[in-house]
Amino acid sequence: MFRIPFFNNFFSQKPTKPTEADKIFSFLASISHHPDTIENYLFQYNRLKKKYRDGNDEVFINLYLNWEEFIINNKTENYKNYTPETLREALKREADTKKLSLGFRLIFLPKKEQTISIYENFIFKLVEYINEHLGNATLVKTMKDIKDPFLSKIKITPNGLDFCLIDQSINDGFNYQMDEITKSFKNLVNVLYGKIELSLGEKLTKNIFRDIFTNFKQQYNAELSAVVLKIIPERILGMDEWLSLMSKKELERQVREKTEELTSVNESLEKTIAQRTTELQLAYDDLKKLDEKKSEFISVAAHQLRTPLSAIKWGLTMLKNDEIGKLTDDQKNFLEKNISSNNKVIELVNDLLDIDLYTKEKYDYVFKSSDMSEVIEDTLKSVNSLSVKRNIKIEWKRPAEKLMAEIDHKKISIVLQNLIDNAIKYGNENSVINIETRKINTTLQVIVKNKGIGIPKEEAENIFQRFFRAKNAIRKETEGLGVGLFITKNIVEDHGGRIWFESTKEGETSFYIELPTTKRM
Repeated sequence: MFRIPFFNNFFSQKPTKPTEADKIFSFLASISHHPDTIENYLFQYNRLKKKYRDGNDEVFINLYLNWEEFIINNKTENYKNYTPETLREALKREADTKKLSLGFRLIFLPKKEQTISIYENFIFKLVEYINEHLGNATLVKTMKDIKDPFLSKIKITPNGLDFCLIDQSINDGFNYQMDEITKSFKNLVNVLYGKIELSLGEKLTKNIFRDIFTNFKQQYNAELSAVVLKIIPERILGMDEWLSLMSKKELERQVREKTEELTSVNESLEKTIAQRTTELQLAYDDLKKLDEKKSEFISVAAHQLRTPLSAIKWGLTMLKNDEIGKLTDDQKNFLEKNISSNNKVIELVNDLLDIDLYTKEKYDYVFKSSDMSEVIEDTLKSVNSLSVKRNIKIEWKRPAEKLMAEIDHKKISIVLQNLIDNAIKYGNENSVINIETRKINTTLQVIVKNKGIGIPKEEAENIFQRFFRAKNAIRKETEGLGVGLFITKNIVEDHGGRIWFESTKEGETSFYIELPTTKRM
C-alpha cells in the first residue's frame, strides 16, 4: 500500500501490480520531508519508467542513489535519521530486493557480496566487448589459459561469462579472503585487457577501456564505481587518469580511510615503542645491578689480594738483600724472578682497582698549573729501565719555553706512562720512540710515535674499550688486562681534552693527546 498521494495518483493510472522498484521509491517518498523534492524525484521516476518499458530497473540506480544521499544529508527531528546501511536494511523489509536486476540489486547486498558483484558487472561489460568484436572463440581460449583455482569456477557461455558458481560458493560460506578475490579479478581484467590490446593496440584499447569505465561510473555513484579501481592494473591507468575518474567525495573518503589506517598504525607503533623502551630500561637496570655487583666483587678481591702481595714482596726483597741471611747468587736469581712475577700480579691488582674507580666515576682530580715538560721527564725516568731492557731509545727534546697547563700532574703521568709503556712493549727491538710537544692556540699536544706491530684497521674502533686487546698485541705480550688505554682516554676527557691515534700498515703508530691549557669547566 502506497503512502503518499503522488504515488497513489501515479499508480491509479496503472492497474498492474507494483514492482519491487515501485515499493522502494514509495518508501523513499514516505520518509522524505520536503514536498517539492518528493515531487521532483517521483516525476523523474515516472519519466524513466515510461521511457524504459522492458522492466530493466537498472535505469533507476542513479535516481535511487541521489535520493538516498538527499535523505542522509537532510535529516530533521521529525524524521528518522538514517545511514546508508540502515536505510538499505529498511528497504529490504519493504521490497524483495532479490527480484531486482543485478545492477540495482547489488546496492542492497552485504559489503563483500556487493564488491564481488561490482567486479563481475564491470568484467561482464569488458567481456561483452570481446565477444562482440573479437569473437567468442577468443574469449574461450583466453579463459582456458588462466590458471587460477578461484577463476576456474567461471563458466564460459556463448553470451560471455557466468559467475553463478563463484556466487554460490561464497553464499555457501566458503572462506575466501577478500584480498585474494580482488587479486584474482585483477588478474582476469589484466588478461582480458591484454587480449584487446594485442588486437587493437595500446592507444585504442585505453580509450575503449576508459569508455567502459566511464559508462559504468555513470550507472552507479562514485562510491560504488570506485570499487572497480581495485581490480584495474596500474599499467592500464596512470595516477592522473586514476584520480580523474574519482569523485571528490570518493577521494576524501579514501584519504580519510588511509589517514585512519596510518593513525592506527602510528598508535600501535607508539605503544610498541613504549613497551620496548620499558623492557629495555628494565634490562638496563638489571645489567647495571649486575655490573655494580661485579665491580664490588673486583674491588673487594683486589683489596684483599693487595695486602698479602705487598707482604710477599716485602719478604722476598728482605731475602734478596741478605737481611735474613746470606744467599748464593743462584738463590738471588731465583728470588729475582719471584719478585718480578709478584710485581706483575701487583700491577694487575692495581689496574683492577683503577678500572673500578673510573667505572664508578669516583676518581678525584687535583688541577693546578703545571709544566708539561716536567711531567714528561718524570714519566721518562719511570720507564727508563724497561726501555733499556728492550734496547729501545726514547728521543725527546725539552722545549725552551714552558708548556703550562691546568692539569692533574699525577693523572697525566699515568696517561703518558701508559702510552710510552705500550710503545716500548709493542715496538720493535732496537727501534726509536719519538715524543713531540706542540702548543696550538689554547691547547697542548703530546705525540708518542713508535714503530712496531701497529694497530689492525679492523680492530681500531675498539682500542679504547675496557678489557680489549688487539689480537697481535696478545701474541706479542700475553699478559695484560686491556685497561690501560681505557683509563688513559677517561683521564684525558676528564681534563676536557681528546685522544686519538694513527697507524700504518708498516707498523708506524702515533698517539695524540690534546689538552686545554686552561682549567676545564
